[in-house]
Amino acid sequence: MGVVERWQMNRAGILNFWFYDDEEFQLEEGRVILRGANGSGKSVTMQSFIPLVLDGDKRPERLDPFGSRDRRLEYYLLGEDDHGHTDRTGYLWLEFYHSEKKLFKTIGIGIRARRGAAQLGFWGFLLDDGRRINHDFWLYDCNLWKEQNKKIPLNRKNLEDLIGAGQVVQEQAAYKSLVNKAIFGFRDEESYKDLLKLLLELRSPKLSKDFKPSSMYEILTRALPPLSEEELNPLSDVMEDMDQITDRLEELQIHIGDLQKITEKYNKYNEYLLKQSSEEVWVRSQKNNQLLQQISSHEIEKNEVNKKYLYAMETLRISRERLEEIDSSLDVLNRSEVMEKHREMERLEQQIQSTINQLTINERRLNETIIRRDRLNQQVTYSNDKLVELSNDQHKAIEEMENIARIVEFKEHDIYQGIWSRSVHEDEKWADSWTKDFQLHQYQLSVTYEIARSEREASITAKEAEIELGEIVRERNITEEELAKQENEFEETRDKLREAFVSWQQKLTILPVGGDQLRESLRSLSLISVKERSYNTVRLPMIDAYEQKQQEILQQLSSLNHQKQSLQKDCESLQAERDEWMNSKDPEPERSVRKTESRSRRRLGTGAPLYTVCEFNPELSEGDRALIEETLAHSGLLDAWIFPDGRVIISNANNEEEVWFEPAFQTDGESLGSVLYATPSLECGLSHEDINQVLNSIRWLKDTKGLNDKSLLHDAFISEKGHFKLGPLTGKNASKIRAEFIGSETRKQTRLIKISNLEENIQQLHNMIIERDHVITEFENQRKQLQQELDDFPSDIELQKHIDALIQVSYRLKEIMNQEQKVENRYKQKVANWREFQIKLTEQTAGWSRIKQEHQIKEAIESCHDYRTMISELFSLWRSHKELKQRYSHLLEEQSSVLIQIEEEQLSKEQLLEDKKTLTAQINEMKKLMSGLGPEEIFKEIKLLKEEKKALKGYIDCQQDTKEKLRQEIGRINANFDLLNNQRNESEDNLKTSLEKWSNEMKLGLVLKWKEYQNSSGDSELSINLCEQIINYYRSEFIDVPQERVANELSQEFSVARSNLQDYALNLEYLESGRMIISSNRDRFNSLPPSVLLEELRTLEEEQRVLLTESDRALYEEIILGSVGKAVRNRINRAQDWIDQMKKLMGQRDTSSGLKLSLDWKAKGSSIESELDTSELIELLKLDAHRMDDEQIEQVIEHFRTRITQAKQEAQDGHGALREYLYHLLDYRLWFEFELSYKKGGQTGYKPLTDSKFNVLSGGEKAMSMYIPLFAATYSRYSDADMDAPRIISLDEAFAGVDESNMRDMFHLLTDMGFDYIMTSQVLWGCYDTVPRLAIYEIFRPKDIDVVTLFHYRWNGQVRVLVEKELESLETR
Repeated sequence: MGVVERWQMNRAGILNFWFYDDEEFQLEEGRVILRGANGSGKSVTMQSFIPLVLDGDKRPERLDPFGSRDRRLEYYLLGEDDHGHTDRTGYLWLEFYHSEKKLFKTIGIGIRARRGAAQLGFWGFLLDDGRRINHDFWLYDCNLWKEQNKKIPLNRKNLEDLIGAGQVVQEQAAYKSLVNKAIFGFRDEESYKDLLKLLLELRSPKLSKDFKPSSMYEILTRALPPLSEEELNPLSDVMEDMDQITDRLEELQIHIGDLQKITEKYNKYNEYLLKQSSEEVWVRSQKNNQLLQQISSHEIEKNEVNKKYLYAMETLRISRERLEEIDSSLDVLNRSEVMEKHREMERLEQQIQSTINQLTINERRLNETIIRRDRLNQQVTYSNDKLVELSNDQHKAIEEMENIARIVEFKEHDIYQGIWSRSVHEDEKWADSWTKDFQLHQYQLSVTYEIARSEREASITAKEAEIELGEIVRERNITEEELAKQENEFEETRDKLREAFVSWQQKLTILPVGGDQLRESLRSLSLISVKERSYNTVRLPMIDAYEQKQQEILQQLSSLNHQKQSLQKDCESLQAERDEWMNSKDPEPERSVRKTESRSRRRLGTGAPLYTVCEFNPELSEGDRALIEETLAHSGLLDAWIFPDGRVIISNANNEEEVWFEPAFQTDGESLGSVLYATPSLECGLSHEDINQVLNSIRWLKDTKGLNDKSLLHDAFISEKGHFKLGPLTGKNASKIRAEFIGSETRKQTRLIKISNLEENIQQLHNMIIERDHVITEFENQRKQLQQELDDFPSDIELQKHIDALIQVSYRLKEIMNQEQKVENRYKQKVANWREFQIKLTEQTAGWSRIKQEHQIKEAIESCHDYRTMISELFSLWRSHKELKQRYSHLLEEQSSVLIQIEEEQLSKEQLLEDKKTLTAQINEMKKLMSGLGPEEIFKEIKLLKEEKKALKGYIDCQQDTKEKLRQEIGRINANFDLLNNQRNESEDNLKTSLEKWSNEMKLGLVLKWKEYQNSSGDSELSINLCEQIINYYRSEFIDVPQERVANELSQEFSVARSNLQDYALNLEYLESGRMIISSNRDRFNSLPPSVLLEELRTLEEEQRVLLTESDRALYEEIILGSVGKAVRNRINRAQDWIDQMKKLMGQRDTSSGLKLSLDWKAKGSSIESELDTSELIELLKLDAHRMDDEQIEQVIEHFRTRITQAKQEAQDGHGALREYLYHLLDYRLWFEFELSYKKGGQTGYKPLTDSKFNVLSGGEKAMSMYIPLFAATYSRYSDADMDAPRIISLDEAFAGVDESNMRDMFHLLTDMGFDYIMTSQVLWGCYDTVPRLAIYEIFRPKDIDVVTLFHYRWNGQVRVLVEKELESLETR
């Protein structure tokens, strides 16, 4: 099998845990099976590594494959209460190996349990510097173990000291993060957490018996990688921006609403004042016109009255003259008797006329009284009805006030209503008390409203502070993410450096860097941080190795150079010697320097050494010659000096040195002259006799028999065999190859041989020098290579760049965190202030059941005005009722009086009728008497005169009255004329004043309807006509509305809304006339009326709406269709590829029962009509946004707009975070559902595997149908990790229920997916041809003893073998 380019579990170890003392499990390519009977501890062993070592989570339900909480982790350290440990420390560890990078990493946890302690001691560690546990790093005190054979686990502090800072952590979360970063490389902790959760579910024993497809679908759905928070951040950011815009828009809408109310009231006030001033102008102009007309009519009337007066005077004069004439005539006629009777008759007629007149008066008075009675009856009836109506109106007012009182929660209303219902007050002070109490309540509402407003402002300020805090937190999160990114990049760079170290070390040829130096550098690299960033400590082991090696090379070079120099000197010496030999120098035997110097001082002719003055006998062989010469040399005779005639010429100087012959006698028999003969030269001064005498003084023996001859004891001889004797000195030597010195030819040959040898030696020395040069060159190259290899040591430039970036980001994060602290403190202060106002508001509204919020208080305050108005109306109704009641009493009294008067008038009428009747009878009798006297003509004349007189008197009286009236009329007219003239002058002044007032009102231009006429006040006639138009325009408005009410409504609305509009610097000022002017002084140099400010706010609102629309468009087009859509699209495509891959893997499975499985991932339908079907949505999302047409874009936008609106509503209803609902909304996993299908035997098509269908499958088929998809789910989870992350699973009672024929296929599936695994089984060996390599550990623990024995087997793909402990230890090392 090829090299696996990822991390694999290599070894697992337990130290001092459960019944393990110190045990190590060697995995084969990341695989191991733990076998054993029930209770042997295989499950305990597996769960001790997975998942415990992967995350350090010590919860008991995670330690038990069945999820039981019965046994806590303390049990596995301390044992049973009665005979267990009291204090124990243990270690669990996993070693990972990367075969391509040739790196090792080890993760592990240390646990200390003490009986009675509240919690476990925990620490996790990472070993990533190349050191390996039980190789060159031990988790126990190694020295103590060597001394006492005890393995005492290291405590946390000792472990931290050995590993180094930063590689040992005490928090479980930190350890989980450490493992994730070092081994798995998930981008977020949640993904790693989901993986561990899935591993726990997959670990469950007898999986096929406890699961069903519907449960498996949930696991598969959770196994799909969700969108990361980083991918959803753009959506959240846009939503937050939209929320801020919405908040701003809502705030603007509140401001616009408040300002609109003010503007409406202000416009109403301005229109009222304009109408009022226009009416004033119009009324005064009309009055002025009327006065002019009246003056004109008075002129005419005056003339007419004067004429009438003159006429009356004239007619009165004429009438008086005629009256005098009538009186004279009557005086004459009245002096007769007839006239006496006639006067009696007149008296009676006068009496009857008086009676008739009285009767008429009585009749009239009676009729009037009856009319008055009827009128009184109507008035009484009306008054009674009106009293009932007023009473009903009062009750209605009370009911309406009760409704308002319920709204404003004026509890005293019930008291006053109760008092009111029991009796009607006669005293007017009740209204004052009621009003006073309500004013107090209204004041409390106003105070509460101010608190509520302050609470809202504090809330807004707190929210603004929260937004600011959120922004700074977001900035901090971004910076933290950047810091984490930089840290990850720093770690990645450090990991790359580690890998580069190993690669560099593997390529080394000269630099002697071993495992110790590499680990030391790796440890130093692990210690590099922002605070300690020096790279020298990392390079130091390499530099030490470099310097050591360089020293060795330099020493070698020095030695070689010294050798070369020595060889060169030897060569030069040999060359000089050769040159001497070549310059005709004879060879000489070896002699001392002094001897040479002594001979050099001798003169020629004073002798010569023996070898120069003799030759060998020609009969001698070369060997004999060599032996003789060697014997002579060893005996000192060869180079002994021969003096002429035997005379020794030797100086006694201290520096003289010589050996010479002094022949005293001649031998008998053969002598040295038998083998040598004299050959003296001319220069030596010797004769043949001198030489022969020396030769004959030394005996020559041919055999060794004479050596023991006593007679020869004091002789000098040399034997043929190489013996010699010189007196007491005796010796023996071996022969050399040839003679060198005796004989000129011999010396010539010796010289030539010597020269040849010298040249040969010189060449050898040359060769040796060249060889040394080669070696020196080689060492120089090694030194260069050594320097190059040191220079090639991975540089820390990138690492230092990341450290610089880390420092910058850390500094920026520190600044941001300081700023965040300030903002947070400010936020807390704002929140505390807000809470304080909330408490005040709660306390203030504690007595009210409904009025709690600002808008409710505002509504209550607005209703207060109605209530106060109702009190006034009630008081008015009460007063009207009271007055009407009094009037009604008076009417009843008057009615009674009128009835009495009618009765009296009727009695008087009857009496007058009786008197009339009597007088009529008397007159008739008188007429009878007078008819007998006959004075008709006199009577007639008198009557006519009297009638004329009477008429004339009446006329005169009338004319007198007319004259008087006319006189008075003339006086009145003159007075009125003067008055009218004065009134006209005053009216013109008033009109002018009113016009000026109206003109000033118009110039303010506060009523937009008439703003174009604001400068048209020059022409008074035009102005009056304009006033008439204004009056006609507002004819139906402001009827019976007092100015005070309009002003109070404006003032009250301004007071209520002003607090919300503080940002706009609204100001209410009163002119000298009392007129109110409202303006915004936000710009001190350009104040704005509310209407203009309102338009600005509406423009700003529209801008915010446009911005919101643009953000909305950006949300859907750029985010949903863009970044998030792309992420969803990629996730769906990845998931679909994964499903296809799983389907392919499932299709390749050939089970013994013929069961084939297929997994589908189907899109769900839409739940709302406005939403797209998931299949349609997915097809659209698969398109890039620029490839969609407008209709498709609108479809997607409408779909997500509906969903986002729904998410907002759910978030609001559920009081949750919108972000969570949005994540749920965009969780593509919920758009699909899994469906597992199957077919068996000869079936042609797949059928859905429902829970009911699942139940009828065999145990093996159930296991296959569960394991295959879950393996696929796990495979998916690992796709979010680093490319070289390990793929680990664990199975307890693996493949229980799967038959043997299907078991091979299950292992084949694990191998195909590249899973590393730890699994347990009672019977499973796992030795199948589909498993390339596998470690098998048989755990033996009979009868629950406290000892665990392991038997290690290895499957190599073909055969299973038992691994001996010693062999295993050797192989591991």
